[in-house]
Amino acid sequence: MGQNICISTKTGDVYKFHHSCFAEGSSRKAYRCEVVKGPNLGKKGVVKRYKDQIENKKLDNFKNEQLIWQQASVYARLFNKEINEIIENMKTKNFTPEFEQFIKKHYRRIVMPQPQIIQIEKKSLLASLLGKHYKEGDLISLEQYLEGEYRKFNSNSGWSDENYPLLQAFSHFTYYNSGGQEILCDLQGVDQIESQTIQLTDPAILSIRQRFGDCDIGYQKLQYWIKNHKCNHICHALNLNDFKLEESLSFSKSYNVQQETWVTSYQPSKTKC
Repeated sequence: MGQNICISTKTGDVYKFHHSCFAEGSSRKAYRCEVVKGPNLGKKGVVKRYKDQIENKKLDNFKNEQLIWQQASVYARLFNKEINEIIENMKTKNFTPEFEQFIKKHYRRIVMPQPQIIQIEKKSLLASLLGKHYKEGDLISLEQYLEGEYRKFNSNSGWSDENYPLLQAFSHFTYYNSGGQEILCDLQGVDQIESQTIQLTDPAILSIRQRFGDCDIGYQKLQYWIKNHKCNHICHALNLNDFKLEESLSFSKSYNVQQETWVTSYQPSKTKC
């Protein structure tokens, strides 16, 4: 199918990517790419675009993507810090040997690689090469390529892979730390066992106010997710408690996220092919 399409980014890297997609979800298709010129020569990446051509021109879709990423990154940093403190204090807290073995088996540092949003400029070489796949003014998402086996860890409809209790606890942690206002879910990515990290991409957030785009299907699904969640050793160690819906709705009246201001002024970078 060819690989002669290029995009250059604000970092000075020039990417080539394939015409044919290698994976797709319910709304987007993914294309492999790699840096052929620039400071990160040889680095692999993934370009994602919406299947619906109209959706590729809606900046709000990509603002939501950036808002979810920023919110998820904050949660990941907080969660990683809490888990590290548990590990550091394992001896002094008199945890059971069973719990210590559980942590050693399931511990991973959660990483959220940041996607970069790029807009195809009018009359650019990229626009002419892309032909029917992309049009001038379209927006695309450029992400880090995740090495390893791609897995789904939970969904935004309540399903969870209990073989990854750390990530189920992570979702519960986001619910608890938002005061029952939202939950980060639909977790997917790559478990890199040797480095003890899990790289996540394309998460969703369910919220009472439904402010995180089309995948945010509201408080009823949020409550359904948490109702079906089975707390594990990590949930108990973090003292995660549930909130009643009434408490969540009351909390939402004063709930304000700094990221909203940031997203309002967000602008994608431009191609320079």
